[in-house]
Order: sequence, then C-alpha cells, then structure tokens
Amino acid sequence: MVTKTAGTIIQVDPTTLTIALNVRTDANVDKEFVASIKELGILQPPMVVANDAGSYDVVLGQRRVLAAVQAELKQIPVYLVDKSEAEAARIVDQITENEQRQHLTEAERVGGYKQLALIGLSPSQIAKKVARPKKSIDTALAVADNEQATAALDEGMTLDQAAVLVEFTDDKAAVKRLTESAVKGDFDHTVKDLRDKRAFDEERTRLEQELKSEKLTVIAGIHQEWDRPVLDGHTLRDLTWFGKPGKPTEQLEPADVKKKTALAGSVARTYMEVDGEPKYWPVKRYWLVDPDTAGFEKLQTEYSNTTRELTPEEQAAKAEREAKWAKERAEREAIVAAAKVRTDWIIQFLQRKSLPALNETLTFIAETATRIGMQPDQDTFDFLNAPLTEEQLNTVDEDESTQLLLELASRIGPQKYLLAVAFTSGESAMTHHWMRGETAPWYLPQLAAWGYGLSDIEKALAESQTEAEEEATPEAVE
Repeated sequence: MVTKTAGTIIQVDPTTLTIALNVRTDANVDKEFVASIKELGILQPPMVVANDAGSYDVVLGQRRVLAAVQAELKQIPVYLVDKSEAEAARIVDQITENEQRQHLTEAERVGGYKQLALIGLSPSQIAKKVARPKKSIDTALAVADNEQATAALDEGMTLDQAAVLVEFTDDKAAVKRLTESAVKGDFDHTVKDLRDKRAFDEERTRLEQELKSEKLTVIAGIHQEWDRPVLDGHTLRDLTWFGKPGKPTEQLEPADVKKKTALAGSVARTYMEVDGEPKYWPVKRYWLVDPDTAGFEKLQTEYSNTTRELTPEEQAAKAEREAKWAKERAEREAIVAAAKVRTDWIIQFLQRKSLPALNETLTFIAETATRIGMQPDQDTFDFLNAPLTEEQLNTVDEDESTQLLLELASRIGPQKYLLAVAFTSGESAMTHHWMRGETAPWYLPQLAAWGYGLSDIEKALAESQTEAEEEATPEAVE
C-alpha cells in the first residue's frame, strides 16, 4: 500500500497511474504537446490520490500523463492530495473548464457550488477557488437549499431572482406573483411592492401589539385615516377631538382616560413619508367609545366651530372626493416606488463592463439634450457609484462641485459620464408632474430597450402621450 503523505510531490512511473473513466483516455495526444513533454518534462505536476490497489488515480492533468507515457518518460512528478481536496479540485476544474468552453447555466453553476459545500468547503473557500465574490456564493448556496428556487433556475430565472423566491418561500401568492413577473419583465417592481407590503404588515402587527399591551380593546382590521370605526353599536370618536378634563383647551391624551373600557385602539392606513418615500403606512389611533357619557368635552381652539351631520348628498360627495384622493395617492405612491427601482437599475446599468453601442448612446444623449437639456448634479455622482460624503454635500460650493464632476468625467470616460448626466436629467424631469407627461413617452421606452422592466404605472405614463397624440390626429380624408 501507498504510505506517502498527502500534500507532497512524489516521483512515479506514468504507466502505473490510473486515468478516470470519465475523462478522455485515447492515446492520440497532440504530437507537438508530446514533443514538448519529452523535451522539457512535466512542468506542472498532475494531481493524484491514492487508491485501494496501492497505486494512484489521476484527478487533474490526465492529458499530461498520457503525453508522458507516449514520450516514454520513466518518472514524472505528481502532486498527491487527499480525496476531499481531490474532489474539490475535480469539481472546480469541471466548473472552470465548462465556463471556458460554453457558459454554464445558473442551475449548473449553483449545483457545482453545492457539491463543494457538501464536501466541506466554506463559502469563502469556494469563492476563492472559483474566483467569484463571496456574496454570490452565499446567494447560490441559499438558492441551492430551496427546492422552489432551484426549480426556478431550471426555468430560466437568474440567480438574484431565485434568491428573492427564497425570501418569500412561505408565501405562495408572492411566489406566484414573482414567477409571473419574471416572465412579464417587471420583476424588480414586484419585489419592491412585496417588500413594502411585508414592511407594512410587520409595522401594523407591531402597533397592534402595543395597543394590546396597553390593555385596550383593539379594533380588528385596517381602516382608512378618515374612517370612524364602530364598536358595540357606538360610532367611535377620535381622541384628539377632545380636551382634557377641566382643561378643554389642551388635547386629551390616552393616559387621561382612566377607565380603559372607555378607550379603544386601532391601526389606520394613512398617507405619509417613510424614509423619504411617500407611501401608505400604518399609524396608531385612539378612540373614545362614548365620550358624552364619560363627560369629555370637545377640544376648544381658536378654530373650533359647531359641526353638524352631513346630508346624504354631502356624504356622497365626500365619499367621491375621498375615493379620488385615494386614487391620486395610490398613483403617486406607484410613481415614487417605480422611480426608486429605476434609479437602482441605472446605477447597476452604468457599472456594466460594456455599454450600448456608441452611436446608440449618443442618439439618446442628443435627444435628452434637445428635449429637456442636460445638467449634472449630485445624482450624477450616485448614478456613477461615486456618491458624495455627508460633509461634501453640506460644504461643497458650485465651483467645487464642478471640479469634482470634471474629475469624475476624466476618470470614467466621456461616454459613461454623458450617459449618467442624461439619466440625471431624465430622472429630474420625471419627478415633476408638468414635465413627466412629455418625458416618459421617449425616455422610458429607451430604458426598456436597454433591459429595464417597466412597471404598470410606467407603461401607462409611456403610452399616455402617444394615445393623446393619436386622439388629436384627424382621420385621413378619403
């Protein structure tokens, strides 16, 4: 039996080495290669493992061994390793060799990483061996451990898309939406919508738990900010409408209501700014169950006035206004959410190794300059993944900003810089209602042509101007 220590280079007779059956074993090795081996010998030792028969199996370098046999070399150096290291080397070689010949599918690549993990390699070790970022290895291994995500890879999803399925694996409806969106082309928008909804639900649950911890009756469900819930036949009245006992000019607080049965809590859906983004968000509300019986009086302010019950016509008009406001707010929320996804895409787009053809890029830049003008600003730094620090944002003046932009342009090249400035101007125009209608029909389709998936609201914006022009065009006279 072999007694040599793994991890060493030893000299062996190449004719005694066993070639694995799944590797080409024909003796017709390139003549020039055989001649080189005969003249120079083997410069890079093949990798071998000990077998039960007392000899060695070749793991990597089969072609070098075959050439050595044809060159009639009596001894060659080989690198002896243990079986786990040999298996890892075999898998890595298989991955890299197939990548060079033809690109592996995401599913094949993930399968290879999983095999490496199963034989004991850490994500960091795998990343080093296959020369990929550790983050992508972590993502691949998370996908490999999820049956739905692995199946999605086989159906054509990207690794990042399949990783999102892992995130929502317990939500069948979300998985269905994501799968459909991957085909439809608006996957990123669906992801943001699902994450926003999940954050909303988590905040609502947190607020409801707070209300319960205050020993209050909690009104189930979610209601609109203008709704007045009903409890045990009582139409509840907003706590903030009432003054403190004996101090009617000071707003009533929950702690002022000593009898907890006189107070109820709920979570309402209101429109507000969250982390700089306007959206519907849950807020905690307090309600008096029967304020008249409890002896609470209306809050007295300089704006106080006598209220009356609305007529049916007034109630209908109010409901119509509220429905209109809700629709407008939902559209604004969708526009803002789409813009966030779009800017993230622009940043990734500008980091690509190759940009669109120069003529195509220049056409887009020329159209931007002609239609809306081009002006770099702080967003240009963000788009080029070179954001200004908080200190720079607060202290940089116009001249310094110009100098920083010129240095940035020099560093990254004129094509990428001008493209970033065009995006800066396009996104600026999209933030203004009066410019959005004219910008969207030519700006958004160009982004879509470069691979950006339009959301439903963006499709509507891109098509609205075209439809308006078609309606305004008189029919041809026969």
